[in-house]
Amino acid sequence: MLRGLATGLMVALLLGTSAQAQRIIYVKKDATGANDGSSWADARVFCHFC
Repeated sequence: MLRGLATGLMVALLLGTSAQAQRIIYVKKDATGANDGSSWADARVFCHFC
């Protein structure tokens, strides 16, 4: 019983994390736009996560 509950909880957690929205952040060293990473025109000039 406990093993089935733990397995169900693990599956629920895995499905919940895979359903999160993913965001694309555009980075271009010579970009001149808004520097918000929302498009190539407004790409960030530096990636803090890379």
